[in-house]
Amino acid sequence: MACAGSNYTPGALVESFHRIPHVDINLNASTDVFSVSLNYFQAVIIWACIPILVCVCLYILMSVYFILICCCCCCGVETGKSNASRWACAVLQAVFMLFCLTLVGASFWAEVALDVDITSIISSTNSISNVVNSASLEATRFNASTTTNALNMMQTVANGNSNATSALSNLMSAVNMLDVNFDGIRYNLASLWDTGFSSSLGLIETARHWAVIGYFILMGIVLILILIASLVRKVPFVVVMMVILFFTTLLTWMAVGGSLATLMVTSDICHDPNTAVLEISPTAQGTVGYYLNCNNTCPPPANPFTTQIGIINAENIRIGTQLGYITANQSLRNMVNMSLSTAQMQFTTALDAKQNLFALTGCAPINKAYTDARQSLCNNAILHAVIQFGLVVTLAVCLIVQLFCGGFHAGLVSGPSDDEEVIMDPFGDLTPGMSSTNAWNYRSNTAAARTNPESIPLTPTDQPPPKYSDLTGGTNHRSSGGYDHFNA
Repeated sequence: MACAGSNYTPGALVESFHRIPHVDINLNASTDVFSVSLNYFQAVIIWACIPILVCVCLYILMSVYFILICCCCCCGVETGKSNASRWACAVLQAVFMLFCLTLVGASFWAEVALDVDITSIISSTNSISNVVNSASLEATRFNASTTTNALNMMQTVANGNSNATSALSNLMSAVNMLDVNFDGIRYNLASLWDTGFSSSLGLIETARHWAVIGYFILMGIVLILILIASLVRKVPFVVVMMVILFFTTLLTWMAVGGSLATLMVTSDICHDPNTAVLEISPTAQGTVGYYLNCNNTCPPPANPFTTQIGIINAENIRIGTQLGYITANQSLRNMVNMSLSTAQMQFTTALDAKQNLFALTGCAPINKAYTDARQSLCNNAILHAVIQFGLVVTLAVCLIVQLFCGGFHAGLVSGPSDDEEVIMDPFGDLTPGMSSTNAWNYRSNTAAARTNPESIPLTPTDQPPPKYSDLTGGTNHRSSGGYDHFNA
């Protein structure tokens, strides 16, 4: 006969990230089976640090690149680029920024989808917590002390009646057995599941989700500002934005490392989720193992609570027999009537608790919640996590390229272009207050002026000649002529 459930098979994404080599700090192979141990998490931490090391190496190369650009600009080396080339570089950088903004938007969508998956996982764990809490409450419904007090009162009243003493002794023995087995179920449930785990997981996920959302919003604002700065083409704006982008890029590469580590741990868990859950719950592996495999194993394993519930059921039958004997005996019923009603109510409560425990501790409620959580984690969540990881890696690479382009653009903005030619007075500023527009300096913005020197306008005769200082310190005017050829 086929099993009602189906065995779990990890997907291709899980297998791909599970195959990442696991090595320790000495680069020796370590276990790839998930466990809460330093030996396992060493490999995870090492892989989380690799993207950060890559980013640091790129920053070192970039620093050398920036130093060369700054030296070229400070030494007055012309870029050899026209004004049109500068605009082309600015537009290209703006288009690149728009692409980065698109990546941020797509990553934002992936994060929202991932949060929905994790919320579904938390909902499933809450279902397990609710079942365990309900079962624990049912196990504590039977108040053994109240029943024992009632039976003691009945024993006192019926003192000397052998029939009553025998019946009450049987009742007392059954009460003790009920108490022991109800307590045993309650303690076993407490070791089965930490009811505070779901709330802790919810708080961690809320903090993680809003931290990631805040990061993407910050990245969007920074990229928009850099887009504006690239179009403004002012060196101070470009430099300030590049400094901000420097730190946000480092933060992005750190996010790459964190995403990679998360994917490694998730894939290792999903490669063999049953073993991972047993590793997390070492104190109740027999009970936990039942709920993990009860729906996909032929034959299904025995319910760990079956023996205790069977004893409770048997003792309830014995209690019912003794209560029936006392109720049928008119003299006994008259003696213990008041205490009998209290005992009967408690035994009815025990019977109801047993029935509810049998339903709650069966395979279906907890196994379904576990299967739903596994489906959300190992299929949906890991898919969106891989999408987000790919987008963040692409964004990190694009930001590095953008830093290089930004430095090149800053060099273009700070240096002179081929459209601007400046010829300075070789004799210095002979007259205080003279500007670059006087007869000793000129600037031509046309290609014809550079190729045909005769087209340069000379000083007309209707303007006063320029002044000069003679050797004696006096100020004289050159004699005016038709044209001042000295000025040419």
